Amino acid sequence: MFYAVREYNGRKDRPKGFGWRDFRDLLIRARIQLGGPIVLVWDNVRIRPTAPLREFIAAGPGRRLAHRHRPDHGRLSGIQSLHATKSHGRGPAPVVGSADMAGSHHDKHIFPELKTHVSGLTLCALTAEQADEYYALIDRNREHLTQHGDYQALAASDYKTAHAELLNDPSPSLRCGVLLHSALIGRVDLVAVNPPKYGFGYWLDHEATGHGYATAACRALIEYGATMLGATDVFAGVTHGNGKSGAVLTRLGFKVAEVFETYTRYHLALVPPPCTYPA
Repeated sequence: MFYAVREYNGRKDRPKGFGWRDFRDLLIRARIQLGGPIVLVWDNVRIRPTAPLREFIAAGPGRRLAHRHRPDHGRLSGIQSLHATKSHGRGPAPVVGSADMAGSHHDKHIFPELKTHVSGLTLCALTAEQADEYYALIDRNREHLTQHGDYQALAASDYKTAHAELLNDPSPSLRCGVLLHSALIGRVDLVAVNPPKYGFGYWLDHEATGHGYATAACRALIEYGATMLGATDVFAGVTHGNGKSGAVLTRLGFKVAEVFETYTRYHLALVPPPCTYPA
């Protein structure tokens, strides 16, 4: 995978090569493109894994840092360590959480990347790894988010606030990013208000509206909730005047449940679809 090419022209204000932030961004893009946990073998790289980079690797799921050592040190190389981890029955890839090879393994359910019926449109867990991309999405959509009076707090978020939200584990709710060819274009949530009854919400980049992406993304998450979480009912609120969001819910099978002063509440009674998802 080619990630980036940086040309150094000798100017004092330009970096000569990749810094720790560049390696961080490389890991983010690799995780998105490969769609699963990865092992980073640190072998003859120009810079050492600095404290911020180690913290980033240790903080997120699906990443492991392995150092390659010479055979005479009596330790396995990074690649050999990966095979050793597999041989102990820990699955197709190790679960991350440590900068050494000891690591830890948890049986916690991992939200898979969900495909939709639209080519290139997928859902993935929205985590702090995507904080930069998520904040950029918010920043360019502030006017779009508030045009009907919705999402006032979100539109007012600074980077620190947006990042802090993504650091919080939403379980048992589902917080998902909507990706189009690996680029973040929106967000969709299934909120565990009173399981098996769930709340629901979504928003998309203003440039991504009008293409059926919202309907496809919402349908995929609702079907997953019914199948994997046993959700029986989903409720959503639409501010008066936001006809497009109401139309999306209608296409998904929602019915008007109650009309309030500022918004309409919609309800969807779920029947699990005849499909399964990997645990």
